[in-house]
Amino acid sequence: MHARATPLYSRSPWYFSLLLLIALAGFFPSYYARLGDARALHHFHGLVATCWMLLLIGQGWLMRQKKISLHRSAGKLSLLLVPLFAISGLLIVHDMLTRDSGFARSFGPRLAFIDISSIAWFVFAWAMALHYRREMPLHARFMASTALPLLPPALSRLVGAVVPGVSSFDMALHISFAVSELIVIALLLHDRKLGKVRAPYLLLLALLVVQQLSFMVSMNFAPWRAVVAWIQGW
Repeated sequence: MHARATPLYSRSPWYFSLLLLIALAGFFPSYYARLGDARALHHFHGLVATCWMLLLIGQGWLMRQKKISLHRSAGKLSLLLVPLFAISGLLIVHDMLTRDSGFARSFGPRLAFIDISSIAWFVFAWAMALHYRREMPLHARFMASTALPLLPPALSRLVGAVVPGVSSFDMALHISFAVSELIVIALLLHDRKLGKVRAPYLLLLALLVVQQLSFMVSMNFAPWRAVVAWIQGW
């Protein structure tokens, strides 16, 4: 017999709100505190990403209130937000790879793999959530999985700024991935308590592990270097 546990998606508005607060805190020094210095593209991508998180919070709240028809109507906004997020995200990657800065030169090509794979996962998870829109357990998990890859970039900035002893961006990024992976493992253990481990969080955990490994080894592979050069040539 499995111990009874409450489905986490019933408390999703609070978890998504916490994730949004982490993102705001993480990006505050580099973006929100310097809004006047940011490019229009960064403003647009930040706005779309914020709207997505607010949509997830709102959708979770509507489900808690049993407002199913409103939940479905609000979900149609995703048809606009998803392509805007994907396109603006890819343009951000191009901007990072072509920017003349020490950080971009040192980390841009390695972070580009993480960013591009996160965008691909975002679109895939959203498409799967639509496909399983009548199967709440899968729908909710795929929708949650669109937001969780936001944790590593947000946490890495926050960890680097506030955690004593973190002396490099590499260290902050690996810590943020480890925390994110532990969160997904906790979600999988919770699924096990509910009686069934489903695919979305398993796939998300695999993505996070691959992304973390890619940060260390991606530039050792000629095909990826060729992709980076191709993007830089746009």
